Amino acid sequence: MPCNPSAEAYPATRPFGSLSNTLMKSSPAPPGWEAGQLSSIVRPSKSCLAMHWSKLKQHIEELFSPTIRGRVELHSTWYRQGGRSSSRLWITIDGNEVYQFSSLKTAMAEMRLAYGIAEANSAKADTTDKFWDSLRKGADEAGPILEKQGLYTFEQAHSALEKYISIPLEEALQSDNLITRSLAILDRRLGKRRLLTLELKAEEHPLIERLYAFRCAVEKFRSEKKGQ
Repeated sequence: MPCNPSAEAYPATRPFGSLSNTLMKSSPAPPGWEAGQLSSIVRPSKSCLAMHWSKLKQHIEELFSPTIRGRVELHSTWYRQGGRSSSRLWITIDGNEVYQFSSLKTAMAEMRLAYGIAEANSAKADTTDKFWDSLRKGADEAGPILEKQGLYTFEQAHSALEKYISIPLEEALQSDNLITRSLAILDRRLGKRRLLTLELKAEEHPLIERLYAFRCAVEKFRSEKKGQ
């Protein structure tokens, strides 16, 4: 089925204005480039999302354990900043935000990291063109690094939620994707016995630790990290 979401449901995300202008001043772009075009170096956002947010939110929250359903919730919004639009998705427990996935925050972090990688890799570059080639390669390296740190755009988070609906629990628990593993901790298919024997990584992401401790507290038994 072709995906054709409305502009109102999924506005375009182009958060690079001020940062790209700053980078242009420090390292002029090749002839013909404009400041706004710097954003095209970063991995493009997935602008076509298959499921509308309200329906996706309902599907995911229905997968939550009955003991936490209504206490853990997903939210999303989009907004304009500096003439450009952006979007974010966040998780709340009892109405308090515990984590967010922001297109603006992630894009800015990716651009800064890509620039740092480019500077390191092109220290001996003798032309501007070589630096910009390094910047493109830096963006490719920056993405996976930020994902390991838990930084995802709204589009990436939305896509992970869509995929979660159709994957087995064990696959979700073993996933390297922070969003997928977070949802697995909350999943009704993760029973008390399996939750009790579940071992977290020695250096687990704080979001996983937070959700695991919350789920264990609700189920009324103590949470433990591997190695403790």
